[in-house]
Amino acid sequence: PTDYATYKAKLSQLRDDTQDYVYSLSGQRYPVFFITYQLSHKIKTSDAVARAQFDLDRDNEFFGIATPTYILPTNNDGMGHLSPVGYKLLGAYFGRAFKQVVFDKIKPKGIKPISAVKNGTAITVKFNVPQLPLKFDTTNLPPTTNQGFAVYDSTGANLTLSNVTVSNDTVTLTLAADNTNALTVKYAYDYLANPNSKQLNANSASGNLVDSTTDSVVISGTSYPMFYAAPHFTLPVKTLGI
Repeated sequence: PTDYATYKAKLSQLRDDTQDYVYSLSGQRYPVFFITYQLSHKIKTSDAVARAQFDLDRDNEFFGIATPTYILPTNNDGMGHLSPVGYKLLGAYFGRAFKQVVFDKIKPKGIKPISAVKNGTAITVKFNVPQLPLKFDTTNLPPTTNQGFAVYDSTGANLTLSNVTVSNDTVTLTLAADNTNALTVKYAYDYLANPNSKQLNANSASGNLVDSTTDSVVISGTSYPMFYAAPHFTLPVKTLGI
């Protein structure tokens, strides 16, 4: 699979080349903005694409993520292709992001991880959130182990969590035992929902963290919620000193 640095550089270059072409063709001088999804398919096999998409959304003013795709139903072909409803939902997410860029003059909204801080056995993960409060949705999304969260230490060990809770803009992860190594929080990289009603490939991963946005879209007479779902992400953990 394509490595992280190559994919990120090529996607960034594609936007630059597209802008040059649009400028030469139309005389437009407004920057060209790229809206992408975040790939969830086979993320446990290679996370390079999802990480690059997340980092471009975070660091590049001309990129934005409409949604991670783990929330969308697939056609169960093992290749990550969405079902007809899945593609219609993805189109609705892109449409909302397009409206925010073109009419609202803002980057597409989303749940944005800010920091992870450890105090004793508790790790608090803070987020910017489109519509508070955050919540764990196990009604529209099938439940994932630890709601999709994992904590790793510097030896590569996946640490046992005794509790995962959410309140307002914060998720608290409680370690079963204290650990003084350097730690990293990961979300939607390690576990797959069970039962996997979204029909993701077994090497994909998911989570349950969403905001309280009440947007919806009707597809073939059925209403589907359009909350913002947390992206796949990693965060280094800072430890509070005494």
